[in-house]
Amino acid sequence: MKSARQGLALALVLAALVLAGALAAGAVMYATQSMRDAAGAVARLQAAAAAEQGLATVSAPTAWSPSWSLPGPPGPLATIAFSNAHAVDTVRVLRLSPTTYLLLSESRTLSPITLSAHSRLSLLVTIDSTHSPHPITNHSWADLP
Repeated sequence: MKSARQGLALALVLAALVLAGALAAGAVMYATQSMRDAAGAVARLQAAAAAEQGLATVSAPTAWSPSWSLPGPPGPLATIAFSNAHAVDTVRVLRLSPTTYLLLSESRTLSPITLSAHSRLSLLVTIDSTHSPHPITNHSWADLP
């Protein structure tokens, strides 16, 4: 009878150890995935911040090149690159009409250790009589045939 109890106790202890090991492995996997998710969120925020900063910089009246406001056909005018410790950003300036411009900003994170992220933003600006850019706040989309 004593050896049957010892055999049952051994089986229960082994089952408890297997269960504890499985719980520990699950906790480690969950923590690893949470860290990856957090790193990805940080990378996405850094890319979005770089894209927004690039648009704000290029659309500022002090950074706007007077040559962009000169008469000319629609099309690309300039490509400007920015970089900081976390991301690199490229802003393209496109003339849509004599007074309307589209700024396209595309950024990506630089860290080789964490996950990389990309962000693309655009901004419509109009030129006033002093050739200073101003964001278009009210606009709508139309489907063209």
